[in-house]
Amino acid sequence: MIVETCRDQIVGQALKKPMRISLELVPREENEFIEEVKEVTSHFPSVDLINVPDIRRNDFRSWDACRLVSSVIDNRVPHIRSCDFTSRNVATLLQYLDEAAVKEVLVVSGDEMPGQTEEGMKALELIEYLKQYRPSLKVYGAIDPYRNSLSKEIAYCKDKLSAGADGFFTQPLFDLKLLEIYAEQLNETDVFWGLCPVVGERNHNYWMKRNAVVFPKGFSPELQWNRDFSSAVVDFVGKCGGNVYFMPIKVPVVDYLDGII
Repeated sequence: MIVETCRDQIVGQALKKPMRISLELVPREENEFIEEVKEVTSHFPSVDLINVPDIRRNDFRSWDACRLVSSVIDNRVPHIRSCDFTSRNVATLLQYLDEAAVKEVLVVSGDEMPGQTEEGMKALELIEYLKQYRPSLKVYGAIDPYRNSLSKEIAYCKDKLSAGADGFFTQPLFDLKLLEIYAEQLNETDVFWGLCPVVGERNHNYWMKRNAVVFPKGFSPELQWNRDFSSAVVDFVGKCGGNVYFMPIKVPVVDYLDGII
């Protein structure tokens, strides 16, 4: 079993820090988002934090969403798109984060919007800026295990750590063997391992074409396979150290997670 192969030093790390569980919730409409967060925290008290994607085409941004639910859940992690900020306007981001009273953020590169006339900051630049001007802020970088070769992605992770990143959120993984390799490479790093149910052939094809995911042998785009895999990952992470976060896209949250967390 993969769980049994985790190294002693990783287990030692797990004993020092209990596993945190995050849920990724997409803000679409203010009242709807507030109610969704209330429902999640009521049904799943083990969820320690929520992480909130930033939908650039909406006026309702990730930090706005985090501010709205500050009385519902204390730990909120807005996604920050580095490409949206330049050296001329990045100071406004500090104001947004202060108003939202967040203690943790996730920096992603993002895609520049059509018609954008000024090149935005790189993820490394924004990580370094945030740690310089808000040193108490916990700043996570992103890991995409399917974007590059393993060596390139690990090298990029090390660059982010050198820039000041405190840890990482991964894109969803679908293979325990791949997770184990990354866990060994990042065994002293605070990582949230991503999980997302892939249900239906259309969704399956999307992940392969859009995100270059290589699914393991035996994968099935059925809810039960995803539940079994998520349970195995939670078991692995609980024994070997780290955290998990769930992206319950296309399926009801309770149907996916009930009995897993």
